[in-house]
Amino acid sequence: MTVKAPEEDSRPPPLPQTTDNPIVDIPLDPLEQEAIRIQKEWEECQKDPFKANPQSKYPRYEVPVDHMEGDRATEIKLLSLRRPHMRALHCAWVSFFLAFMIWFAPAPLLKEIRDTLGLTKQQVWTSSITNDCTAIFMRLIMGPVC
Repeated sequence: MTVKAPEEDSRPPPLPQTTDNPIVDIPLDPLEQEAIRIQKEWEECQKDPFKANPQSKYPRYEVPVDHMEGDRATEIKLLSLRRPHMRALHCAWVSFFLAFMIWFAPAPLLKEIRDTLGLTKQQVWTSSITNDCTAIFMRLIMGPVC
C-alpha cells in the first residue's frame, strides 16, 4: 500500500491580523454605500418615534409614528393641523361631512325645493349632475391640500 503525499494548497495564505488594522479596507461601490447609509437612517428612526423614515419627504413628524406600519401615527392631536397626519385626518372628516350633506340632504327635500324655487324637471336633473361634478372637482382640490 502506497501513501500519496498531500497536494499543495493553491489558496493564498491568510492575511496577518494586526491590532492596528484588523480589516482590509475595500472600496465599496455606490449602491453598497447607499444601502449602508439607509440602514443607519432606519436604525436612527427606531430610536426616535418622531423621526420620519428615509423615504419620507418630511424630516420629522408632529406625532409619534410606527415605522413598521409605514409611518402611521400612533397618537392623535385633535387641535393640530400639522402635516401630514393631522391635516389628513381633518380633511378626511370635513370632506366626508360635506359629501354626505351635498349628496344626501337634498333628496328628501327635493319636492319642497322644486316647488319653492319653481324648478322644472330639466333644471332638477341639471342640478343633480352639477352636484356630482362639483363633488369630483372638490376631491381633486382637496387631494393636494391633505
